[in-house]
Amino acid sequence: MDVNGQITMRAGAGTAGYIPVSDVNGTMTWTDPASLNDGDWIKTAGVIYNSTDKVGVGLNNPVGQFDVSTSTLDRGSQIQNSTNSSGDKYGIYANASGGGTGDNSAGWFDAFGSGTGVNTGAGGQALGSSGENRGIYGAATGGTTNWAGYFEMGNVHIQNKLGVGTLLPY
Repeated sequence: MDVNGQITMRAGAGTAGYIPVSDVNGTMTWTDPASLNDGDWIKTAGVIYNSTDKVGVGLNNPVGQFDVSTSTLDRGSQIQNSTNSSGDKYGIYANASGGGTGDNSAGWFDAFGSGTGVNTGAGGQALGSSGENRGIYGAATGGTTNWAGYFEMGNVHIQNKLGVGTLLPY
């Protein structure tokens, strides 16, 4: 068929936004695109998810459930939470829990570099015009030994005041 112009289906007209779908016999019906499911992603109640496959952005062999890689951008990912609420807000929240003898690490950051700059595995900055600001915060409870901060190798540098057992260091 060669058509120069518009095709109109007069019988069985669908609803605006529906698309034509053909069955194995070539019979076309108008279908809501939201009802089509190829099994990769599931959409229900405003949520879209895939509970079995890995997702790779910028790479075709993701290691984790969600893996992002770039060699051209300064930031591999950026997450911003700017909600205006009275509750706690997190840009990133991670939880690792499980049994067995292995370690649970909710966050682990490596910085590898061959240049002359500084490699920082994890850094923090807190900027606020009122209240208390904490660049890095740690808490540990419930274990036989609890370390809110544990520094295994290297030097520790404190540029300004250090308070031990006091909220008002000299």
